[in-house]
Amino acid sequence: MPDLVIGSRHRPYTLVTTAVRRPAVQSRSAQLDIHLTTGNVRLRFADPVCLRIFAAALEQLHFDMTGATRFFDRDVQTRVYSDETDPNDI
Repeated sequence: MPDLVIGSRHRPYTLVTTAVRRPAVQSRSAQLDIHLTTGNVRLRFADPVCLRIFAAALEQLHFDMTGATRFFDRDVQTRVYSDETDPNDI
C-alpha cells in the first residue's frame, strides 16, 4: 500500500471535511478529503456510526502516540477497528 505522508514541513497538506444532511430524504453522509502533493484521498462515511468508529480510532491513535503512562510502555501498539466494532465500547 503506498504511503501518503501527512505533516512534514516539505509535504504540505489540506484537510477538507464535508457533512451532508438532508432530513427530507433521511440522507446523511460525511467525507474527509486529504489533498497532498503526492496524491489525494477521499474517505466517505455512510452513517454516523462509521464516522464515530473512525474518529475514535484517530483519537486513540493520538493518545497512543502522546499519552504514554507507566501502564503503557510498549514500543508498538496496534489496534484493529472494523464494521463489527461496537461504537459504545470506544
